[in-house]
Amino acid sequence: MAEILAGAIGAAIDHRRVPLARVRQWSTDLAAMFAYFTDVGLHLDVAGLRRDYPEVGWHGFVDWAAAQDWTTLLPTAPRDHASSTS
Repeated sequence: MAEILAGAIGAAIDHRRVPLARVRQWSTDLAAMFAYFTDVGLHLDVAGLRRDYPEVGWHGFVDWAAAQDWTTLLPTAPRDHASSTS
């Protein structure tokens, strides 16, 4: 995800894993969600969802990231990555 976002905003993103104990100090709910994703995972039938709900207009993370106006969402983003139209 960091690599995709870095490409979309045109700047490096430094990913650092934060220990769950530290996350738990901020939010027990957020820590529980991260623990679930780490221990159990999130398994989705993407093809089935797309088939059963075509009206949603599904898109991938790469396409979503490219379509964002990062200069509005993240004012420090480089200007040449302002939106998917640039």
